[in-house]
Amino acid sequence: MSWPILLVDDDPGVLQVSQLVLSRLEVAGRPIETTCCHSADEARIVLATRTFAVAVIDVVMEGEHSGLELVRDIRADTRHDTTEIVVRTGQAGAIPEAQVVQGYEISDYWPKGDLTPQRVRTRITGLIRSHETARRLEARVNERGVLLRELNHRVKNNLQTIVSLLNLHTDTAESVVVRRVLRDAGDRIRALAMVHHQLTGHPDLTRLDFGAYARELTSTIHCALAPDMRVAIEVESAELEIEVAIPCGLVLNELLTNAFKYGAARPGAVAGDVEVQVVVATTESGALRVTVHDAGPGFEVPAPDAPTETLGLQLVRLLMHQVGATLSLESDARGTRAGFTLPGPASSR
Repeated sequence: MSWPILLVDDDPGVLQVSQLVLSRLEVAGRPIETTCCHSADEARIVLATRTFAVAVIDVVMEGEHSGLELVRDIRADTRHDTTEIVVRTGQAGAIPEAQVVQGYEISDYWPKGDLTPQRVRTRITGLIRSHETARRLEARVNERGVLLRELNHRVKNNLQTIVSLLNLHTDTAESVVVRRVLRDAGDRIRALAMVHHQLTGHPDLTRLDFGAYARELTSTIHCALAPDMRVAIEVESAELEIEVAIPCGLVLNELLTNAFKYGAARPGAVAGDVEVQVVVATTESGALRVTVHDAGPGFEVPAPDAPTETLGLQLVRLLMHQVGATLSLESDARGTRAGFTLPGPASSR
């Protein structure tokens, strides 16, 4: 197996000399295989179907900056992420090295005529080794991604199995209190399982789109608890780290469960009015705001740590403190408005 090297230059003599210099080079016991292109357009055709360890590209070909435009096209294609790119020019004064190195993702800059054949072979050897290191790292990252997806898939399945077992115990429990406790526990575990389900479909396995998660969780609880209730869902895409998404998902599960249990419209409400509204939005400051509004009769909101505070509300306050979010809870005859605000831009969450 050989190392593929792409040579792009509109001067046939330069290509011929380059091939001769590299013809007897071996790196890690593998020979060099060169592919020559006489223009940037010809190189694009070749690059559409092949990848290379190293690409040595002349700057001035069809146009004054044809080579640099080709470099940008290569870097825009993720298939060539591990390709080491060398820019070669016979007009070093017109195209300063510092400007090219700063403005383009290249590995080296060669003024034509400055390198001896041995120096060319030495630099190509180093570039091939860098390419191989990057390729191995990329393979490890891809392998890690596969393992993490499989792990999330198995965690999700295990959590769903626990939910099924709790459902079986719920159906056979004689005590109303026990049935309620088991059902609430199952709902919370289901919310965790949905986090792992969302992660399996996200390109970054450490983050998820909380907007998509909120939509799925709302639909699941809606169908399970009150399929006849009228619901409005308004969500934006919002990326959260998994360490933040899990507490926020559990809080949203509590808010939605209460809304669908107790938020049905009061007698005399206008027919067709929305009974549960779910909003996930980003504020101008970059904070994430999540609100659940229902049309129920409302209730008296207990003070923190009050004896009348339910386990669910205690859990919500604890989780909001854990992620540094602000909880809002208002309830009156017009319904209940509950939610939280998570500060900071999405990139920091």
